[in-house]
Amino acid sequence: TYAWCFYDWANSAFAVCILSGLFPIFFKEHWAKDLSSDESTFWLGLTNSFISAIIFIFSPILGRRADSTAQKISLLKIVTALGVIFCLAYYFVQEGDYKTALIIFSFSYLCFALSHLFYDALLPEYSNSEQDYHKNSMLGYGLGYVGGGLIFLLQTLFIRNAIAFNLSTSAAVYICFVSTGLWWLIFSVPLFLSKPIHIFKTQSEELDLRSFFKNFKELFTNKNPIGLFLISYFFYIDGLQTVYKMAVDFGLALGFPSSTMMITLLVVQFVGLPSAFLFIYLSKKISIRPILLSGISAYFVVIILASQIQTDLQFILCGALVGVFQGCVQALSRSYFCLLIPDKNHSGTYFGMYNMIGRFSALFGPLTTALVVKATGSHRLAILSLSLYLIIGLLTFPKTTEQLKK
Repeated sequence: TYAWCFYDWANSAFAVCILSGLFPIFFKEHWAKDLSSDESTFWLGLTNSFISAIIFIFSPILGRRADSTAQKISLLKIVTALGVIFCLAYYFVQEGDYKTALIIFSFSYLCFALSHLFYDALLPEYSNSEQDYHKNSMLGYGLGYVGGGLIFLLQTLFIRNAIAFNLSTSAAVYICFVSTGLWWLIFSVPLFLSKPIHIFKTQSEELDLRSFFKNFKELFTNKNPIGLFLISYFFYIDGLQTVYKMAVDFGLALGFPSSTMMITLLVVQFVGLPSAFLFIYLSKKISIRPILLSGISAYFVVIILASQIQTDLQFILCGALVGVFQGCVQALSRSYFCLLIPDKNHSGTYFGMYNMIGRFSALFGPLTTALVVKATGSHRLAILSLSLYLIIGLLTFPKTTEQLKK
């Protein structure tokens, strides 16, 4: 169980240090320094949407290939190794070469996203029973916040004291990209050396995508609980993911210093673990559905507040609120969906659907922000536009009386 949870500690280094922290800042100030703020935001948003489209295509294929426990672990090892290699590749991107930076970012982000597909699908294998789904999912995200926050704190201190190591600031950042990949690699070892609690050997004899999409379509034509949930998930997770990916770019565009961005990211990370324990406790007392809906609603409020930010302190406080509710919504969405899966022998296939929906939705959030900025020149309107996704997600969430406490 803990080996599975600890993998989030490993790959969250990429989510925090590269996806949310180092890359957006370094891209804007170093690799895309010759572009205007609006242009760099446009290209970053467009790239995020393109990556989501690629993941949308490959998720169902790889998910269907990974129904057996052995295949999930093997594929997780492969994408982890490739992700680490691409993290090391950032070291060789020259100043002003924003195109190469975006290409490497695309491949590294693709590996990170696919690692989550196989990692999420392993939740049943590393849980003693269904009662553990919510606890393990929340604990994984909590450890991820701490692990990602710890390495980002070390990197921040290293960058701020680069001169003591006889390094320029940019040279220190390049080293931090490398350290992110090494962190991901080293702390993945416990999972890869562990033995799952449950072993699922069932696997598809052949990859029949026509059958897959036929079954996928049926989920949405007969009011299947899984299909109803995925419709809602499609919308609200897009709002969450886009805020997380574009927050640093948004803050820099509004004129906040990069130091404020780093402090905010650290606050987000270290608020995450106590929040995880809080929601683990709540999940034992009340049903999951109201907790999940409350988290989505709270995130809607956070987006409204974020669009009105005027000071550094307000930006940091908004980050703290994100830290409280982001992991809650993501973790409980994963465990809620796991409960809905009728046959855990096919969790790979179902999580292929889950990730396909999540990544397909992620096409629209970054694209929306890019287009709104391009059309209006207002980053505040761009972040505010994401609130629509959460509203739709709340309105379409399945109205079920099923009490999923455990």
